[in-house]
Order: sequence, then structure tokens, then C-alpha cells
Amino acid sequence: MNRLDAEPYDAAISALWVIERMYLLAWTTAASETSPFREFVEHWTAPEFATYVEALGALAVPDGYDKLIADVLSHEVAFWDMALD
Repeated sequence: MNRLDAEPYDAAISALWVIERMYLLAWTTAASETSPFREFVEHWTAPEFATYVEALGALAVPDGYDKLIADVLSHEVAFWDMALD
């Protein structure tokens, strides 16, 4: 996230959208009646959060930022690998 402060607006907002979209997708996938993570699922899948992610998506301009987005995704994968271990 600190790196995004130094990026141009288009790059930073696109990367932020990717981060938030990953949270929405990940927690939506984890949703179940018996999930021990129910509190997190409810927070990260709330309709208000989904609306926020959609609004970020409308601002995102991912074209030309393939490397930055790949870096964000790489960090997200590493985070989830760490969290699941």
C-alpha cells in the first residue's frame, strides 16, 4: 500500500480496486453457514462493500499497469498462502 502513494492516480486506484476485489471474491467464496470466519465473511461481503468495490472498478484504468497489477496479485497470493498456513 505504501508503494501506491507514490504511483500516479490511475495506477493507484487500479491497484486498490484489484486489492479490494480480491477481498470481495475471496470472502464471497468462503461464505458458508458453518464457516468459523463468519464475522469476516459478513464484513467483506456486505452489500456496501460490494458497492464500494464496484465504484472503484468504475474509476480503475488497468490498461498499462500490468506489472503493478501482477505485483499486487502476487502479494495477495502470498498473503493468503501465509494466512492459510
